[in-house]
Amino acid sequence: MTARPDFEKFIVIVTYGRSGSTLLQTALQTIPGAMIRGENNNLLYPLFRAWKRAHNTRYNQGQAPIPAHGPWYGADEIVPRRFGEELAGLFVREILKPTPQTRVLGFKEIRFHDAEPGEMPEFLDFIREFFPPCRLVFNTRRAADVARSSWWKDVETEKVMEMVEDLDRQYADYVAAHSDTSFLVRYDDYVKDRASLRALFDFLGEAYDEAAIEAAFARRLPH
Repeated sequence: MTARPDFEKFIVIVTYGRSGSTLLQTALQTIPGAMIRGENNNLLYPLFRAWKRAHNTRYNQGQAPIPAHGPWYGADEIVPRRFGEELAGLFVREILKPTPQTRVLGFKEIRFHDAEPGEMPEFLDFIREFFPPCRLVFNTRRAADVARSSWWKDVETEKVMEMVEDLDRQYADYVAAHSDTSFLVRYDDYVKDRASLRALFDFLGEAYDEAAIEAAFARRLPH
């Protein structure tokens, strides 16, 4: 098995478009040794779906040895755990590309809701399982402000607001069920009061550098 590059922590920002996630990403980059990458077009999702198919094949069709003339020949030899670890290692090496100095690795993504209905929690479980020690940071913003963004200009305002409110509920439910590995922040809070991010840094076990945070917030974003 190909070894995964080593790191102490893995952080994923889970959110939707125009939630202020780039600002949060920049704030987390103030952690010493942190490399928090940007979006990757939800590339992990098809990897999760591949792992899920392998898992289902092994435990639905491969519960017993299958002869060479069987239609599912080889299904019993699939090792879903190893397959998931290989996929995770490949994603880290070829997509996130940490340096030898990277201590805290991660990324942000705004497309988790592209998952099939009801599948997002399972997708998030996959990430927590195969990128240990993983911390999921859910980022939310007031639905009306999200909907006003030109990024959503091709979608009806009401539909954007409904989507955001539904995702916020899903995020809150997931954090409530996995409070040891998940944390929820609100753009509307930290954009007004930087110090509100202290609780997140405490949760991550990292020092809150006030000067570095202020510098990150003062930097003009490219979008």
